[in-house]
Amino acid sequence: MLYDISQYLKCCYMLYWTSDVWRTMKKDGRSALQVFIFIFRHQLFSRDKNF
Repeated sequence: MLYDISQYLKCCYMLYWTSDVWRTMKKDGRSALQVFIFIFRHQLFSRDKNF
């Protein structure tokens, strides 16, 4: 049960983080591909650590 809640919170945080990064990078004039690669790379690295 507690695990489900932590997964849900992690998912909410990732959605928030992703949209925040997206807005910031769009403001800087980055392309969608650059934003996607940045987010994807962050996902790979954060999966190794225990978040």
